[in-house]
Amino acid sequence: MLPSIIITIFTAAAAICDLIDYRIPNAAIAGGMVCGVITGLAGAGKEAILPMLTGALVPFVICLPLFILSMLGAADIKLLMVCGIFTGRVLVCKIMFTALVIAGFLAAAKLLSKRMGAARGMYFMDYMKSLLLYFTGGKGAGQAIKPYIDREEIKEKRPWLMHLSVPIAAAVPLVLFLLR
Repeated sequence: MLPSIIITIFTAAAAICDLIDYRIPNAAIAGGMVCGVITGLAGAGKEAILPMLTGALVPFVICLPLFILSMLGAADIKLLMVCGIFTGRVLVCKIMFTALVIAGFLAAAKLLSKRMGAARGMYFMDYMKSLLLYFTGGKGAGQAIKPYIDREEIKEKRPWLMHLSVPIAAAVPLVLFLLR
């Protein structure tokens, strides 16, 4: 129960940092990882090592392609890795799926409220078409992949940007206390 409370508080704090500064400090992520390892070892001893490792690796492996395409931030992946250290691979997958569903609803509400659904939909389709051409050897092959969201958009805090840390912070208590 204590690890669930700790990771719930940690993800909420990380989401607040992300909302305020558009970043989650690496020191906070490192602290969360250390806390997760200490909690796991204190609770289960050496038997906790493999579940903690696989819990951290699953989000990394699943989310890495989205990071490479600039569709997901490194802090979001690291936050999910901290969740995986605390929960193991099975529960972190449930957290990731729940966060994805919550993010979908939040994104739809944001796009509808700002009336930019059609424009963002066209942008996404154009981006997917450029990836298809890139990977099939068409126009743009051999060049660098264009990022989905570039750093300037993040610096300018564009209205279509979303903080995935918020759905992650919402998913953690849902999965750990309600849906388990």
